[in-house]
Amino acid sequence: MLKHVMKYEWKAVSRLLALVHIAMLAFCALAYATTSLLAQKSGAFGALSTLFWVLYLLCIAVAAALTILVPAVRYYKSMYGEEGYLSHSIPAKTSTLILGRELVYLIWSLIDIFCILLPLVLGNWNDIIGAEGLPGLFSEFSRLAALAGAPLPLLLLYFFLFGLSLVVLENLLAYFAISIGSYFSNHKGIASVIAYILSGIATEVIGSLVLLASFAPYHNQFDIRVQAISADAQVTIGGYQFYQESIAFARSMMHFSVICFFIVIGFCALFWSVSWYTADKKLNLA
Repeated sequence: MLKHVMKYEWKAVSRLLALVHIAMLAFCALAYATTSLLAQKSGAFGALSTLFWVLYLLCIAVAAALTILVPAVRYYKSMYGEEGYLSHSIPAKTSTLILGRELVYLIWSLIDIFCILLPLVLGNWNDIIGAEGLPGLFSEFSRLAALAGAPLPLLLLYFFLFGLSLVVLENLLAYFAISIGSYFSNHKGIASVIAYILSGIATEVIGSLVLLASFAPYHNQFDIRVQAISADAQVTIGGYQFYQESIAFARSMMHFSVICFFIVIGFCALFWSVSWYTADKKLNLA
């Protein structure tokens, strides 16, 4: 049944998202082509290259917003709106209805990430931010892994899971707000928007308070001196030289980020539980 839910939801949200992402890839290709020609010629290619890069970045912003907005609107319509009777009439568990929509959102989010990283893979990101392409990025990650005292594959997996949890949190926050808005007899859409804004603020405040409380055990390690550090304070790890204070700072920040990760997981669990409870209650009443 999960497959059928995902198939139906994919068709519903992909009509608009596909057009935006096709435009994004087209502008990326045009920007890459004109930038390559710019290396050989000058004149109009410079203006065209700039124009296509600007349009590509604009498409990224639009696609990122629509990837959140379109699934959220679809969730509202299909669970609590005019299409709600269809969703609640099929023989599927409430968790399956929510999970299917969440997986479709994740797929489109990964497509977003691919489209954003495409210039980096092509090696032309240096024309925008001055990086050295994909090899330069992996070199920086290797340096960071040595500084944090963690194997590179484990660090990359951690960053991937952390990023994925943030993506899931953003969508579940929308589901949570829609669930809260569904309790209002009138103006459910407006109530959902207000709930989304207030829930986002509350999430930031509560998360910040928890982080501040968790930060106390590590505050002594963040006393980084600004005066010159002698050469004998350096150590070599993984072929890289670091100051001892930098190592202490980096590893404390890793502990700090792990706390952030568990806070995000906690909010995801809360938002999922409320969304499931509200939808399941409506399903049983339908």
